[in-house]
Amino acid sequence: MYWRDVDRLDRQDDRAAARLFSASFLEFCISHEKVSYASVALPVYLFVLGELIDAYENRHIPHIDRVKMVLHMRFFKAIWKSFLESAGYPKLRYFISANADDIIDTLVDGLLGLIYIYRDHLDQSYPLLPWMHGSKANEHVFGLLRSLVTDFTMLDVLHLVPKLHVRLMAACRAKNIKIDFQRMAAGYSHTYFDANDLPLGLLSEFPSDDEIAGAAGAAFNEANALWDLLGYYDSDTSNSGYSVHVPQSSAQDEDDEDNNHDCDAKASDDSAFKNCDRRLLRNALDSSRQVPGLDSHAKARLDECTYAAACLDITDQERM
Repeated sequence: MYWRDVDRLDRQDDRAAARLFSASFLEFCISHEKVSYASVALPVYLFVLGELIDAYENRHIPHIDRVKMVLHMRFFKAIWKSFLESAGYPKLRYFISANADDIIDTLVDGLLGLIYIYRDHLDQSYPLLPWMHGSKANEHVFGLLRSLVTDFTMLDVLHLVPKLHVRLMAACRAKNIKIDFQRMAAGYSHTYFDANDLPLGLLSEFPSDDEIAGAAGAAFNEANALWDLLGYYDSDTSNSGYSVHVPQSSAQDEDDEDNNHDCDAKASDDSAFKNCDRRLLRNALDSSRQVPGLDSHAKARLDECTYAAACLDITDQERM
C-alpha cells in the first residue's frame, strides 16, 4: 500500500484495489497492531471480502472452492447482522451500506446461479469463466474513450467507433503483457484477455448438490470461527438467514444439521473445541443472570465468573 492509495485516491485504480486485499497487506495489518478485537477486525473483514472477489477472479481453483468462498462471505455477513441485532447496535452506523449489502448478495447469488446454469441448463459441457461475466469490457471501452477524449459525449463515441475497434482488436491479440501492480494511480488494469494456462478441464467440472451442501456447512463453520476470534459467540445458529437452499432435501438436511450442531462438528480440532466450550460458558452465565431472586452474593460470584471468562478470551487473543 502507498500513501497515494489512500490520499487523493484514484477510484478507478484497479492496482490499488488489488493491493488492498493482498496477503502482504493483511500481514502488515496484523503485525503492526496490538493483538485485540479491534486490530483483528480489519484483516478479517478484508480477508472475507477479498475471498468474494477472488471467487470470480481466480482462474486456477475448482468451482466447489468458489462456492465455499462466496457462501463464507454470506454467512459472515449474516452473523454480523445477528450480532448487531442482539447487541442493540444500529445497522446504519455499524454495518456496511445498504447498496454494498445488495451488491454482495448479487455477487453471491450470481456465481451460484452461473454454476447451476452451466451445470443443468446447457446442451453440453462448457467451461465456466466467472471473470468474463462482468463489466470489464465496458470499463475497457470507457478507458479507451477517456484516453482519446477526456470528456466525451455520445456524438464523440459514435465518431470514435472505428478507432475503438482497432484498439480492442490490438488488445485481444497482445500477448505476454506483464502487469506491474506496483504502479500508482494507473487507472484500469485489464487482465480478462489473458488466457494463458487456463485449466479448461477443471473449469468444466461442476459440483453436485451434495457437494454444495457440504461446502455450505464448512463455510458456515469457518464464518462462525472468525466471529469467535472477534469475540462474538453466536448461540442462535438456527437463524433462517444462514440457510442455503439446494434442490435435494437430503443435502439440505445435512446442511441444517451442520449449522445446528456447530460445536460437535468442530470438536475434532482443539482450538475450535475451546471456542465452543467458551461459547457454552458464556451462554450459561447469561442464563444465570436471568434467574429471579438472586442475592448480592450470587451476583458477585457471577460477576467474578464473567471477568474470568473475559480474561480467558484475552489470553487466547494474546497467544494468537
